[in-house]
Amino acid sequence: MPPSPFPASVNLVTPRFSLGILGFSIFYVAYDAIVGFPPRGQFYVIGRDFANMWMGARLALSGDITTLFDWPAYVALLRKTFWPEFAVHNWSYPPHVLLFVWPLGLLPYHAALILWDVLGLAAFFGATKLAFRSLPPARRTWLSLATVGAPVVALNIVLGQVGLYIGALLIAAWILRNDHPVVSGILIGLLTMKPHLGLLLPLVLLAEHRYKVILSAAITFIILVVTTSLAFGWSVFPDYLAYVGPAQLHVLMTYERLDWIMPTPMLMARTLGLPINYGWVFVGIAAPSALAAFLYVLWRRAEDTVKLAALVTATILILPYAFSYDTALLIMPLVLLMDRMDKPWQQAILLSVYMLPALGLAAAISGIPLATASLVAFVGLLIYDIRRASKQVYADAVGESCPPLA
Repeated sequence: MPPSPFPASVNLVTPRFSLGILGFSIFYVAYDAIVGFPPRGQFYVIGRDFANMWMGARLALSGDITTLFDWPAYVALLRKTFWPEFAVHNWSYPPHVLLFVWPLGLLPYHAALILWDVLGLAAFFGATKLAFRSLPPARRTWLSLATVGAPVVALNIVLGQVGLYIGALLIAAWILRNDHPVVSGILIGLLTMKPHLGLLLPLVLLAEHRYKVILSAAITFIILVVTTSLAFGWSVFPDYLAYVGPAQLHVLMTYERLDWIMPTPMLMARTLGLPINYGWVFVGIAAPSALAAFLYVLWRRAEDTVKLAALVTATILILPYAFSYDTALLIMPLVLLMDRMDKPWQQAILLSVYMLPALGLAAAISGIPLATASLVAFVGLLIYDIRRASKQVYADAVGESCPPLA
């Protein structure tokens, strides 16, 4: 038989890959900490978005958080605290996040940032260990390094973002929903600290008849709302709801260069040089398509890794407002798929999603909507994998029922 013209199948998550990507991410974080440290007069402080969380914690300690929902007053407070040229930030988290972050307000900014990043990385690593616990030790090590060393993890650390915490909560809730439904529900209740990222999660729980998980999540959320209202006043949630929608829509429609860090179909318009209103056309096409693909995954009862990957990817393709750092929720199932899918074209799609924060940024600057295209291709790959698996099961069943001819 002549040799195949195609490269031999190889495993993507090798020790060299895991160590190399971890080294790259460590270098990126160190470079930003040293070179990216801005002197007074520049727009940003190290940790960028963590300024929001730290300021929210300080206001929570004061007992009056109304400034969070008054955008001009909030920007003025940031500029008074840091420096007059400080970039415009906006608060977008539900009020109950303050129940967990208020201790950060007791610390100076940089000490609070270090603590925030270390705890977030530890939580994410712990959830990763939980997900990989049944694997052989060697594979568990390299897959764990590939997960915590992913570019999106480094991006969350550099930006002081909440993605590692949300990713840890989702991974743990997903793994525990079988044997520990009450704990899983509590973790899902905590996920409401970034509620839009759990948009499709109720569909999974309903399809799987996880009523104990749903009840636990609902009770947890009610407790959070009541406790927050007792701490900061019963008007806090109405004030938040009245503020956050218009504020995020304003950011979405008016801020330039968001397409550099937003992989959603909405921001494809900016990447392609079109008026932002054209983004709603892309959303109108992508959202129902992504929902249909996700419902197909549920209907076919895909295995857990594929189902979780489809859940997160479809959510990002449906939402107009989601950032590259939110794909931290996707990394664990993505790495498992990278370890299993060994065809070159499959690995190309998987690697483009894995490197999305870096490749998507570079491509968007060049006017190429690679991030969104990679996510769409990834959904297609998941559906292909489901269909291939079902054909294999059918072929195996036929083979067992039809003994070979004598």
